[in-house]
Amino acid sequence: MFGYRLFILILVSFALGAMLAGGCKKKETCYDESKVDSSKACSLKCSLICGCDGKEYCNPCEAEKVGIVSFEYGPC
Repeated sequence: MFGYRLFILILVSFALGAMLAGGCKKKETCYDESKVDSSKACSLKCSLICGCDGKEYCNPCEAEKVGIVSFEYGPC
């Protein structure tokens, strides 16, 4: 019985550690006003990306020209 409780305690500790590590990652800067450039010409090729602001953009260039500095490929 003691071994089972110890196993659960260790499992919960790892889960909490993973959650806290992810929490730190979310504090990364998402938007950089100095990178905003509405006149930037972007390709018309569209392969959806999900910006760190939770909005979908047609491509990285479209996100970057509004100041988004972090994104993942694929829809949100």
